[in-house]
Amino acid sequence: MKTPKKILTGLVVLFASLGFAQSKRDIAIHVNPVFNGEKLVLETKKYVSPANDTMQFERLRFYLSSFELVFNDGTIYKEKNSYHLIDAEEINTLKINLKDVPTGKIASVKFNIGVDSIKSVSGALDGDLDPRYGMYWAWNSGYINAKLEGRSKSCKAHQNRFEFHIGGYSFPENSLRKVEIDLSKNKTGFFEGNQLSLSADIQTWFNGIALSNVTGVMIPGKQAMTVADNYSNMFKASFQ
Repeated sequence: MKTPKKILTGLVVLFASLGFAQSKRDIAIHVNPVFNGEKLVLETKKYVSPANDTMQFERLRFYLSSFELVFNDGTIYKEKNSYHLIDAEEINTLKINLKDVPTGKIASVKFNIGVDSIKSVSGALDGDLDPRYGMYWAWNSGYINAKLEGRSKSCKAHQNRFEFHIGGYSFPENSLRKVEIDLSKNKTGFFEGNQLSLSADIQTWFNGIALSNVTGVMIPGKQAMTVADNYSNMFKASFQ
């Protein structure tokens, strides 16, 4: 007895659909704030910068956006509506879940530090872009891409405070930074799992910066661009 053509076609479609569904996975990206490789502890622990400034940190927040995963065959996964606020005080923000990622060997991960110009000129939005998180400049109609605050006796400012609020989306003061991390050089080879760790070393913020000279950056400009260039190098990836 011959199997009707329509049934065969239906079976092919069904098996193809099942295979497609099984070829997807979710990937968790864990963001780990550190200073010179040590876990970042707010308020209580002291750290020493490359300029030999002793400091304590009170707040660290930054946006990671536009996540892309580049596979070894050249295909690219792009996360939709990709805006994530990382807050060192809120442990639940330190994990980013990428949904329905194809299986296969991932050669690199790409993302932005900050919020793109389109969102910045769209006005204050909701979700992680909600202005209640203190990352939106109403006076400048744009987002703060990254924020770092603390205290140091090297600072000449009131109460020895330093504040870095890095923003700006217009040329030549666009502080958005693009990051690409090669995942093919890890000792285990290409990334094929579902757990990826990104360490964010905020020591890089202070490369070439002495708090006795620069106690804060609160507006777009040359200093903001320098700090953004510095922290664009703060990420390293690891996986098993």
